[in-house]
Amino acid sequence: MTSRFSLPQMLIPFLPLKALFRKSLLAVLIGGMVLFSLPSPAEAAICRNIQGRRICEASLNRSAKNYWEYRAIVTIDGARQPRETYNCRDKIRIQADGTVIPFQEGDPSPVVCRLYNKRMAKRS
Repeated sequence: MTSRFSLPQMLIPFLPLKALFRKSLLAVLIGGMVLFSLPSPAEAAICRNIQGRRICEASLNRSAKNYWEYRAIVTIDGARQPRETYNCRDKIRIQADGTVIPFQEGDPSPVVCRLYNKRMAKRS
Protein backbone atom coordinates (compact mmCIF):
# COMPACT_ATOMS: atom_id res chain seq x y z
CA MET A 1 0.00 0.00 0.00
CA THR A 2 1.36 3.34 -1.02
CA SER A 3 0.54 6.62 0.58
CA ARG A 4 -0.05 9.81 -1.40
CA PHE A 5 2.56 11.58 0.71
CA SER A 6 5.45 9.16 0.39
CA LEU A 7 8.54 10.20 -1.50
CA PRO A 8 9.15 8.53 -4.80
CA GLN A 9 11.62 5.74 -4.61
CA MET A 10 14.33 7.07 -6.87
CA LEU A 11 18.07 7.15 -6.62
CA ILE A 12 19.53 10.51 -5.64
CA PRO A 13 22.53 11.33 -7.80
CA PHE A 14 25.66 12.00 -5.74
CA LEU A 15 28.46 14.31 -6.77
CA PRO A 16 31.74 12.53 -6.93
CA LEU A 17 33.66 13.23 -3.74
CA LYS A 18 36.81 14.19 -5.63
CA ALA A 19 35.03 17.00 -7.49
CA LEU A 20 33.43 18.27 -4.28
CA PHE A 21 36.79 18.18 -2.50
CA ARG A 22 38.47 20.10 -5.34
CA LYS A 23 35.80 22.80 -5.36
CA SER A 24 35.90 23.31 -1.60
CA LEU A 25 39.71 23.32 -1.54
CA LEU A 26 39.78 25.90 -4.32
CA ALA A 27 37.27 28.10 -2.45
CA VAL A 28 39.32 27.88 0.76
CA LEU A 29 42.56 28.75 -1.06
CA ILE A 30 41.06 31.74 -2.87
CA GLY A 31 39.38 32.97 0.31
CA GLY A 32 42.63 32.63 2.25
CA MET A 33 44.58 34.53 -0.40
CA VAL A 34 42.06 37.38 -0.34
CA LEU A 35 41.96 37.44 3.46
CA PHE A 36 45.73 37.52 3.92
CA SER A 37 46.39 40.00 1.12
CA LEU A 38 44.49 42.78 2.92
CA PRO A 39 46.61 44.89 5.30
CA SER A 40 45.57 44.77 8.92
CA PRO A 41 44.75 48.10 10.60
CA ALA A 42 47.35 47.50 13.30
CA GLU A 43 50.14 47.53 10.72
CA ALA A 44 49.11 50.76 9.09
CA ALA A 45 51.45 53.61 10.02
CA ILE A 46 51.24 57.28 9.16
CA CYS A 47 54.48 58.25 7.48
CA ARG A 48 55.73 61.32 5.65
CA ASN A 49 58.88 62.35 3.87
CA ILE A 50 60.02 65.68 5.32
CA GLN A 51 63.25 67.18 4.00
CA GLY A 52 64.51 63.82 2.78
CA ARG A 53 63.79 62.01 6.06
CA ARG A 54 61.11 59.38 6.54
CA ILE A 55 59.11 60.25 9.66
CA CYS A 56 56.49 57.78 10.94
CA GLU A 57 54.36 57.83 14.07
CA ALA A 58 54.87 54.71 16.17
CA SER A 59 52.50 55.72 18.97
CA LEU A 60 50.11 58.67 19.29
CA ASN A 61 47.91 59.52 22.30
CA ARG A 62 45.85 62.67 22.66
CA SER A 63 45.59 64.34 26.04
CA ALA A 64 42.17 63.95 27.64
CA LYS A 65 42.40 67.38 29.24
CA ASN A 66 43.87 69.43 26.37
CA TYR A 67 42.85 68.29 22.89
CA TRP A 68 45.78 70.18 21.33
CA GLU A 69 48.40 68.11 23.20
CA TYR A 70 49.64 64.78 21.88
CA ARG A 71 52.07 62.34 23.48
CA ALA A 72 53.89 60.69 20.64
CA ILE A 73 56.70 58.33 19.82
CA VAL A 74 57.98 58.79 16.28
CA THR A 75 60.55 57.02 14.14
CA ILE A 76 62.92 59.05 11.98
CA ASP A 77 64.48 56.97 9.19
CA GLY A 78 63.64 53.84 11.19
CA ALA A 79 65.25 55.05 14.45
CA ARG A 80 62.77 55.19 17.32
CA GLN A 81 62.78 58.52 19.18
CA PRO A 82 61.91 58.96 22.88
CA ARG A 83 58.35 59.94 23.84
CA GLU A 84 57.64 63.68 23.62
CA THR A 85 54.59 65.84 24.27
CA TYR A 86 53.59 67.98 21.30
CA ASN A 87 51.60 71.14 22.05
CA CYS A 88 50.10 71.84 18.63
CA ARG A 89 48.35 75.06 19.72
CA ASP A 90 51.49 76.77 21.07
CA LYS A 91 53.76 74.97 18.54
CA ILE A 92 56.18 73.55 21.09
CA ARG A 93 57.31 70.06 22.04
CA ILE A 94 58.30 69.00 25.53
CA GLN A 95 60.90 66.28 26.01
CA ALA A 96 60.80 63.77 28.87
CA ASP A 97 63.26 65.82 30.93
CA GLY A 98 61.08 68.95 30.62
CA THR A 99 63.07 70.71 27.89
CA VAL A 100 60.80 72.91 25.75
CA ILE A 101 61.68 73.09 22.06
CA PRO A 102 59.75 75.24 19.55
CA PHE A 103 58.62 73.57 16.32
CA GLN A 104 61.25 73.81 13.60
CA GLU A 105 61.36 73.08 9.90
CA GLY A 106 61.88 69.34 9.35
CA ASP A 107 60.80 68.07 12.77
CA PRO A 108 57.99 65.49 13.19
CA SER A 109 55.37 68.08 14.23
CA PRO A 110 53.34 67.96 10.95
CA VAL A 111 52.90 64.20 11.33
CA VAL A 112 51.87 64.44 14.98
CA CYS A 113 49.67 67.57 14.70
CA ARG A 114 47.77 66.58 11.54
CA LEU A 115 44.59 65.73 13.51
CA TYR A 116 44.69 69.02 15.39
CA ASN A 117 45.26 70.92 12.14
CA LYS A 118 42.25 69.22 10.51
CA ARG A 119 40.10 70.13 13.51
CA MET A 120 41.17 73.79 13.36
CA ALA A 121 40.61 73.91 9.57
CA LYS A 122 36.98 72.81 10.05
CA ARG A 123 36.35 75.66 12.49
CA SER A 124 37.60 78.30 10.06
